[in-house]
Order: sequence, then structure tokens, then C-alpha cells
Amino acid sequence: MKNNKRNLRLGILWADPYCGNLGVAALSYSTIILFEEVSHRTGIRFDYTLWGASRCGRGMLDTGRERIPVQTVRPFLGGDLPAFAKGCLANPLRVGTPLFALDFLRYDLVADIGAGDSYSDIYGITRFRNMDFTKSWARRLRRQYILLPQTIGPYASEEARRKAARSMSAAGLIFARDRMSFDCARELLPQKPVERTIDAAFFLPYEKTAFDGEKTKVGINISGLLWHGGYTQNNQFGLRSDYSRTMLGILDAFSSRQDVELHLISHVIGRPDFVDEDTHVVGELQARYPRAIVAPAFRTPVEAKSYIAGMDFFAGARMHACIAAVSSGVPVYPLAYSRKFNGLFVETLGYPEMGDLTVMDSDEITAGLLAAFGKRSDLKKRIEQIDRQIVEPEKERMIGKLSEYTCGMSFKLRKIVGSSLCLGCGLCEALARRDGVRMRLAENGFYEPASKNRIAKATQTELKKLCPGIRLDCIDTRETFCGPVKAAYEGWACDPHIRRTGSSGGVVTALALHLLRTKQATGVLQVGTRDGHYLYNGLKLSRTEEEVRACASSRYAPALMFDRIDELLNSSEERYLFIGKPCDVMALREYTKFHPEHKSRIEYWISLVCAGMPSYNATRKLIARAADPTPVVSLRYRGDGWPGDFKVSFEDGKIFRCSYNESWGQVLGRDVRFRCKICPDGIGQYADLVVGDAWHTKDGYPDFTEQEGRSFLLARNARGAELAEKARDAGILSLSPLDIRGLEQMQPYQYQRLRNAFYKLAPAWIVTGGLLKIRHLGLPRFPTRKGLRTALGTVYRYYRR
Repeated sequence: MKNNKRNLRLGILWADPYCGNLGVAALSYSTIILFEEVSHRTGIRFDYTLWGASRCGRGMLDTGRERIPVQTVRPFLGGDLPAFAKGCLANPLRVGTPLFALDFLRYDLVADIGAGDSYSDIYGITRFRNMDFTKSWARRLRRQYILLPQTIGPYASEEARRKAARSMSAAGLIFARDRMSFDCARELLPQKPVERTIDAAFFLPYEKTAFDGEKTKVGINISGLLWHGGYTQNNQFGLRSDYSRTMLGILDAFSSRQDVELHLISHVIGRPDFVDEDTHVVGELQARYPRAIVAPAFRTPVEAKSYIAGMDFFAGARMHACIAAVSSGVPVYPLAYSRKFNGLFVETLGYPEMGDLTVMDSDEITAGLLAAFGKRSDLKKRIEQIDRQIVEPEKERMIGKLSEYTCGMSFKLRKIVGSSLCLGCGLCEALARRDGVRMRLAENGFYEPASKNRIAKATQTELKKLCPGIRLDCIDTRETFCGPVKAAYEGWACDPHIRRTGSSGGVVTALALHLLRTKQATGVLQVGTRDGHYLYNGLKLSRTEEEVRACASSRYAPALMFDRIDELLNSSEERYLFIGKPCDVMALREYTKFHPEHKSRIEYWISLVCAGMPSYNATRKLIARAADPTPVVSLRYRGDGWPGDFKVSFEDGKIFRCSYNESWGQVLGRDVRFRCKICPDGIGQYADLVVGDAWHTKDGYPDFTEQEGRSFLLARNARGAELAEKARDAGILSLSPLDIRGLEQMQPYQYQRLRNAFYKLAPAWIVTGGLLKIRHLGLPRFPTRKGLRTALGTVYRYYRR
């Protein structure tokens, strides 16, 4: 099965199409059929990997209607390491199974079916730990994952509750197949959306088996698990009735009737010595009931359902055998041994007949089953009604929800966001607005895209080329550590007011005003407050000196730069100066290359030196230090000095301040995106002119004591050098030549960032699954201890997020 790059690689967890437990196999088949329906609806094609199968390899899954290529991978039972070690002693081949966990790195999306009913500790804490391990592993690897319809809970132990809450909180979608599971999930996570629906096995196809004769065909499933008292073999599930006595009474009742053809149906087929296996019990009963017909050992769940569909009445304690009956229109009397039966049949489907082995005795169960048999024609009508009013609408809703979710994964938007690579610039909204992409402010304080529709292929191609979150262009450091430089200067704005109000000497503000006054630009594209709100930022078009001055000084928080850039550039033929971070300059330059009609619209490009973009939450933390309950009137991150204080003014007249070292060093600089931490370009290689703080040094480190502001300027090309020198000659800037080697002391962070680019980007490319598009990454001359520490730190920060 050759992987097509256009396909979405789907890992379906705890899915074993070859499992002797045909309920597990039915879920495996049904899940693939469900996603095939999603594929028909959305046009997205899937490559299926079934993780947790009983054997590895590639094969074709025959659903009876089509053959679907799949890959199967064996499980790694890594949730309980002592139990795993014990298992390795019994079977040394298990030592290699941790390698199967690495298969997760291939998946674009993980869909966990939890073997249907195993996300609970009722089967023991070891089984729960293994089921939860895959969810936590997907979370740690930053894979997008969803929980498909399954039983959630109950959780008897605090460990299970804690782990389940953490795993479910990171899931993109949660489906509960009954009300009790829904309530359990909502109790653990009150704010988390949970979808209540039906079991995925309702999607399993079948071809009704035709039986000869006029006798009423009654299928009875005998559960080997309950016959032996559960896995512990001491009434593990707390049944009130004696299961074996109950089943013998039922078989006696039907075998004595001449109008009934009795079929003994196994639904778990495996080793005869396995406590959970049905066929060996059926084999023993065949000798006692020689008139009974023993169903064949089914190879697939489709065969089992097709056989059950040929019955006139069915009873059993295997959940998915009962689902096979009701979903094929056969009157059924489920024998419940856990709450999963009540949740699905009674509460979700509203099915009127069920025997509860935990509260009813053997005589009550037998009487109830025989009564249901007597009114099977009424039950058949009720099943038709259930199918029409509940099952089909729920199947349609499930397909719709998954279609919406997977469409939102086009161009791997969710994966980019989940890997903390999204810069929140809004370019994807500008390019894919027609496809429903919208930027939203997430709980983590950063802007992120969200989409409910499939993104057109042409738009996906454009996004892949332009997204600055996954594109990292390294600087050519052969000439200087900061790349090609035409000229370097140190200086400040000659206007003392601009010099003081700007963040670092007022150079950028002075240049912007100069270009407006000389009509070299009709407007300035720069960051300013969004909609007049003191906190939120966005791209502003400044046409007057007052508007430019209002945007002076830094804004250390996310900014929606390009969500409306298409509308802005299409609205006129004006020529602009663009001021932004290095990634903003790169993104807009590439956008104008892709749309050459806008290429001449940007007259000059100025990049600000950047050490990372803090979240809005970091700003809120600083504001909270003021402990002032009144509304904020104004906020300034820097300026009014150099470097300038963080300053917040409140409605009651109170002003809160803290130093740059406190604001950036203790709060803001510690809450930046992972993408910023691995960025190889903080010094704007694609700009005409780069401007940053020309820090004085003290004992080899930048000195942040208040002084008169000064900047360094790097002209990347002749156009940038010409702009700087003309501004100097016009008395706008005070400039002096700068020895480029002095930048290593002025900007030690940027120097180390460029020097260690390989040790950050190489492991980042690995842990993000090759999502990054890295260009011009040179190899280090030789590994260094600091470089190796940087590599390990990058991996640690990725998984620690």
C-alpha cells in the first residue's frame, strides 16, 4: 500500500480485525467503514493503520462490499511497566514491542476505539493503564487524536480518574456511546464538549444468511467469560444470577420446543484454554443439546453479523453480538453484565427488553427472555422505529462531526497548531477565508486558526509555501554571524521626543515619519492596538504622523498581521513602508511573490530584531501584579526611556510599573511559542533595513539600566543603506559606523541563536514529524557540549509544553 502524500495517515488504536473477539474485530471494520463514509463526504482519502492488532503487515479488509487496504501493527502494553516486565519474562519477544509505539510518529490523526469498552478500570487497573498509555502517548507526541464511540468509565480508583481526565482533555473530539459514559466524561471535564452517540458497530455491513425450514430460528450466544466467572473466575462482575444455570435454563426451554431451531453462536473464538473464549463452552453444550445447530467459527465479524441477521430471535451477553442483531432488524434480548448494556440499549436506543444479570436472578432472566420471545413481532417493529428515528440520524451526525473535524485538518492546520508552530499571523485566514478558516484567540493567549470546511487544493498548495510557522530559513553566516550586511550603523532619532518615546532610540518611528513627509510612502503598515483595545494587537495602516506616533514603542504580544492583507492590498494602489518581525517580513515578501500584482506595493521593508512573541496571558500576569480591580486605561510595554518600564494605567488613577528586566526577563520572555524558541532568524534577513537595541555591555552582558536610547541598523542591501544615509543627511537620524563584530556583545542572545541553529532545528524537525520546511541549514563543524545540551533542551521544551 504505497502512501500517497495527499492522503491523511490515520492510526486507529486498539483495532484488531483479526481478533478472535469478534466485537473488537467488528469495531475495527466499522471504524474503517465510518471513515470511508467521511472520505466520500469530504474527498479526503485515508491511509489506514490498525494499531494493536494481533499481527503485523499489510493486507486487504474485505467488508463484503469492497476491499480496503490496511496496515496492521502489534501493540505495546506500556501502561504498566512492572506488568510489561513480567510479560517479557514469560515471552522474551515482547522486549521489542516498544518499537511499535514509534509508529505513532507517522500518523496525522489518531482515532482511539479503546476496544469498545476498555476505557474503564472495571477490567482491572493494568488493562486501564495500557488503554490510557496510547492516549497519553499520542498527547505527548502532539498527535491530533479523537476518542471514537466507546464506554467511558466508571472509574473506581483515583489514578484512573486522574489519568482519564488528562487524556480526554487533550482529545480533539470525544464520542460517548451512552448517557452514563457521557455523564462520566462531563463530570471529569465539565467544560469539555462531548458528543453522545451510538456504537460504531452500527456501521458494520452484512448479507442476511438464508436458512431452510419453517421453524423459528433462535440464536443463543454463550459467553465463555461469564461462564467461567470473569477473568478472575470468582464472579468478577458481581452477577446476582448464576450465569451457567441461567443459560442452561434458557437452552432447556428452547430445546424442548418443536417449533424452534436452536443455534449456538460463539462470538469470541480463540484458544480453547482461554477463559474469554466461547467455542469450547459451546462444544460442551452441543453434547447436551444434540438438536442444536452449532454456528461455524466465523472468520470475520461480517460473517458473524450475516449469520445473526438470519435469526428470528437472538439472546446473548456479548455486547456486539447483540448490536449485530438489533442493527440487522433481529429481535434481541441482551443479557447485561455491566452498565454498557443499559447505557446503549435502554437509555440511548430506548429498547424495551433486557435482562440484567447483576440485579435479576436466573428465574427472572429466563421468564423475561421467554416473554420477549413471545412478542418478537412487536420488538421487530420497535427496532425498525429505533433505526429510523435514532440509529440513522446518529450515524449521519457522526459522519458529519468527523467530516467537519478532518476537513479542519486540511494542510495540517491542526497539526501546526498542536505543535506550537503557528505564529498567529492570520495569513491562512486571508488565503482560505472562503473555505471557512478563521483566526481565534485560544486559551493559551495566542491566535490560532480554526476551520470547519475542507480547504481547496490550490489554497493548500499556497499555504504550504507561505506559512511562516513551518518555514524556517537559516541565515548564511559565511560573511558575518548575522548574514549578508551592506552597511552597519549605530544611532538614534535626532528628535529628542521621538528618541525617548520609541523603544530603542526612536529610529523606526523617525524613518516612518520621514518617508511619509517626503511622500516616498503613502502609508505605513505597522503593529498597533486592534479596535482601540489596550491589550489586543493587529496590523494598522497609518497615513498621518499622529497615527505613526501612536504606534511607537514595542508591543510584546501576538498581533493579527495578515488576516485582512488581501483586502488591504486589493483596495488601492498605494505604496507602503512595512514594519514587522523577521517572520512577518518573510511571510509578506513570499506572499507578494505568489501574488506579483502586489510586489511593487511595498516600497521599503524594515525588520525589528525579535527574541520571540509572548502570549496575551503573559501580559495579563504582569497586569495582575498591580492588584487593581478597576479597568485598564492604557498599557505600554516599553518607551519613555531606554529600555523603559512596563507601565499600566488604571481607571482609578493608579499606575503600575516594572522594569524591563522584570517584565521581559521574568514574565514575558518565558511565555513564547515553541516556534519562536527554534527560530533561526531573529535579525531579519529579508528586510531592507534591520533595527534593534544597541545594548551597552557590563561584565559581558547587556546592561538594562536606564539610559538615552540607541539602536543598531543593518542595511541588508543597497536600498536599505541608501534609506539610512539619506535620513542621516536630512537630519532625521544621528548615525555612526558600527563594527559588525560589536553585535556579538550587543545581542548575545541572537548570536547564540544563530550559532546553535542546527542543534535546535534538527531535533525540532524530528519531533514535529518532518512538518518543518528548513532551508539553508548548514552542518556544524563539530558537535559541542553546549550544542548537544541545546538539542536535548529543544526536545524537552517540545514535550513539556
